[in-house]
Amino acid sequence: MAIDWHIGNLVFMGRVERALSRDRILEIYLNDTYFGRNADGVAMAAEAYFGKRLAELDIHEIAFIVARARYPYQSKRFEASSRNWAIDRMLDAGIISEAQAVTAKDHPMPLDKNASDGQNEPVNQ
Repeated sequence: MAIDWHIGNLVFMGRVERALSRDRILEIYLNDTYFGRNADGVAMAAEAYFGKRLAELDIHEIAFIVARARYPYQSKRFEASSRNWAIDRMLDAGIISEAQAVTAKDHPMPLDKNASDGQNEPVNQ
């Protein structure tokens, strides 16, 4: 039975890739992914974490949201290293310069260590 599911999944994904561009698949993914704080999609995450529209985010804030998609439920695992991973990927892809990467990594993480629930939750800046 598990083999049937995998084969069906491969057929389905092949159809999706033929019907949609990679950019469209990424757009759908980013607009439907849960980012924590009841935010489904990057636009809602920008508002939930930073009180800004997506277009207004700085590099370190974009990296925070990108990395947050990897750990939406696990605040304790989410550290500067996760955000810095995203910054490094932006640098490797040529989206940002070395100077921009250094500046972005120098920004403190937007975490409130005194949150009422005892977890490290991002707060609006």
